[in-house]
Amino acid sequence: TSYPDLRNAHDPKLQEAMDAALGSSHPEFWPGVKNKEFSFVVADVTNLKQPKVAWYNPNLMLYAASAVVARDNLVYIVVYIDNHPDAGRGAVDGIKIVDDVMSAHANRNR
Repeated sequence: TSYPDLRNAHDPKLQEAMDAALGSSHPEFWPGVKNKEFSFVVADVTNLKQPKVAWYNPNLMLYAASAVVARDNLVYIVVYIDNHPDAGRGAVDGIKIVDDVMSAHANRNR
């Protein structure tokens, strides 16, 4: 079975949900994005044949930490990429942010 390339699965609605969830509630996030200090990628793989992906700086090659989360009939992958070897510490906060993103995304699609 062949699956779509996630690089070609950018979803504007998921990106909007990610932008809205981060918005002004996480001001510490935006300078790092602008300065390309880290990357953040969310992939909704609830439907493996039609994944949905949102991101900031997805092509940076840095240290990474990831998690697969299943919640409220959604399955998604969180990848937190940072320029520091302790990136896993940031992943915990990142997963909380992504949880907000995915909840907002799920609510919009109901």
